[in-house]
Amino acid sequence: MNLSPLAIPNALSYNRLSMADVQQNRRQTDRPLSVTLVILGVFALGLANVWRAIALFQQRIVLNELGATTDPVLRSYGAFLWAGIFILLIIGLWRRWAPARIMVPGVLLAYGFYQLVLTQLFIFPAELPVAWAPIALQGAIIVFTVWALNRKAAQKYFMVS
Repeated sequence: MNLSPLAIPNALSYNRLSMADVQQNRRQTDRPLSVTLVILGVFALGLANVWRAIALFQQRIVLNELGATTDPVLRSYGAFLWAGIFILLIIGLWRRWAPARIMVPGVLLAYGFYQLVLTQLFIFPAELPVAWAPIALQGAIIVFTVWALNRKAAQKYFMVS
């Protein structure tokens, strides 16, 4: 083994060069804040649906006695389904699955439509006017999500593998 004083600086310079090469070619691990906000929002929707499903299932007898217009067990299964979809989207966004970036706004649009139909047709009486504030809020959330996931920083984040 050569431990001459000249061998040690050569080893250090080799390590320095290889580290510089690694730092130049490393994959980007910094998630843009906009993507993090979307992940947190999708997580909140998934958590809310799990909570809703459990609450509906626990209160199904009382809700049936009160004459609920929709079957609480059916609504509970629907909430579990949405929770599962949101969990899959969270995993996809976390693992940089590029189709998840495209699917999130579409799923949010479908979820908003589902909630609108559920509330307008089955929960509130037909005499009440359509509530435009929740519709506008859902639209703003979808517009933000499209912007957040299609910015240059987000595109780079999903392109790097």
